[in-house]
Amino acid sequence: MPDASHDSAARSPPPKCHPGTCRGFIKQIVDWGSGTFDYTEPILWIRGPFGVGKSTLAQSGAELLELKRMLVASLFLSRLNKRGDPKRIFPSVAYQLAMQSPSFCEVISFRIRDDPSIFTKSLSRQFDELLVQPLRQIGPRLAELVGRVVIIDGLDECEGAIQQCNVIDLITESVANRTTPFRWLITSRPEGHIIRSMESEGISPYLTSIELSVHHKFNRSILVYIRDELKVVGQRHNLASSWPPGDDLVRLTELAAGLFAHAATIVRFIGNTNSLGPNDQLRSVLEFADGVQSKVGAPNPLVEMDMVYTLLMQQVPSNISPVVRKILLVGSVLSSGEVMWLPAIANVLGLSEEQVRMACGTLQSILSITEDRKIVFYHFSFMSFMKEPEKSKELCLYGDCLIQLRRELTERLQEVHSRGSESMSPVIDITFPVRREHANNSAFVYHRLLLTLVQLWQLPNKPIDPQTALAMKDIQFHLIPHLLRSTPQVLYIKPLELRNNIPTEFRDRILRRSRNPVHLLTKPKFARPEMPYMLGCGKNQLIFWSLDGEVFMAEGVARDGGCNYSDIPF
Repeated sequence: MPDASHDSAARSPPPKCHPGTCRGFIKQIVDWGSGTFDYTEPILWIRGPFGVGKSTLAQSGAELLELKRMLVASLFLSRLNKRGDPKRIFPSVAYQLAMQSPSFCEVISFRIRDDPSIFTKSLSRQFDELLVQPLRQIGPRLAELVGRVVIIDGLDECEGAIQQCNVIDLITESVANRTTPFRWLITSRPEGHIIRSMESEGISPYLTSIELSVHHKFNRSILVYIRDELKVVGQRHNLASSWPPGDDLVRLTELAAGLFAHAATIVRFIGNTNSLGPNDQLRSVLEFADGVQSKVGAPNPLVEMDMVYTLLMQQVPSNISPVVRKILLVGSVLSSGEVMWLPAIANVLGLSEEQVRMACGTLQSILSITEDRKIVFYHFSFMSFMKEPEKSKELCLYGDCLIQLRRELTERLQEVHSRGSESMSPVIDITFPVRREHANNSAFVYHRLLLTLVQLWQLPNKPIDPQTALAMKDIQFHLIPHLLRSTPQVLYIKPLELRNNIPTEFRDRILRRSRNPVHLLTKPKFARPEMPYMLGCGKNQLIFWSLDGEVFMAEGVARDGGCNYSDIPF
């Protein structure tokens, strides 16, 4: 992979730390590479989510280590740029080493001429024949290479989780057995399988690590970066020295959200020479940040992020991808912002929490699961991407994923209602695995299902397919208040949006406004100036009011001083 080295023209200009930023991390890398007293471990692992600056640190470290004649080889892997073939990793390391050591070059050239098929061998065979055996043959010259550094940036970009772990195992074994004299710097996203390999008992004596996280303490460095880079853009276009204004710099820094990758993308967008100029580009970015840039075809300053998000989702195994998208969709309607509640998602989908954790493990580069069982996204732009079909296309949550999930949960609600009655709670704990503390509170789990389903039904301008509508028609809606009676929860229904989503031929059989309030007038405490709504028909019918035109309260007592559902005449 000639394009993968730190000084390759294909990567020019390479991403590297902005002057004056990340000094502490860079010093750690150089001190480790020098083998100082504080850093004797021969393997350094730099981990962190997408966009926090792993590659920029590795690039800056490579350049400084090269100046000190401490660098043997550097590989910057990128699946997007066709630099992810695992069988090219060790041949590339051997090639760069050969360019620096004539004695090694002579040995390795002979071995390749003798057996050109070595490049098709397994990783372990390549490692042995391209590195271990030739190093044994160079004699006294080996001393020149002791302690020098090999950098493998973006191990997670290598194709295949098994191969990624194999690379780690081979390096660890060579360090433990001293079959190679190098120090190894590896960067990666916090993928589950890589974490398990790196934290295994066999590697711990040889490993030191640096963990990069998304944190507001980076905002100062990002602000400095954006300010200095845009100053250059402004000078190129003869703009005032005060451009851009300080308030705009702050807003751009906030949009980057602690991610240097986002900041770099924003700067490149504003400085794009194929545009109407930096002022116009800056305005587009700020409009995007304000959420007003929504029309199809509008410039997207984070288009590169969209490409990366697409790649990340495409890497999720095909048999897991549908579950992952359902988790994201359920989480998005049950939660707000960048945090999702893992137990709630598990309850609704009928999965164990461990199954949800394993599925989410395929996206650990853009989300994390906290100790208190929350799913936290590193930046809001990912979920925005997943909800916009123009960006995510077939990956969009509002496509086939929404249709399938609506059908599955509607059928599940039918099943739950079929197990219940007006005097008995449904046997929900058979249908949904729940945590021990909720095992005796089926209404708690039931409410999560109902809340999720209602929100999915009434997503604005997302029509319900006829098959789901047919199942909705037969739901025993009249059981809802009785099954919720033991839990003080709120259920929100937006009648107009829900009705607009229902196919025309089913609307009046699923949701309509009452034309006959007489039966309500017989009991004054139920009196309302507006007509009630009717969900379902016949014996399945549920009557409710839309408070403020959009909200149905399924609480024990309505917040507006209204009625207790046990008194509503069904």
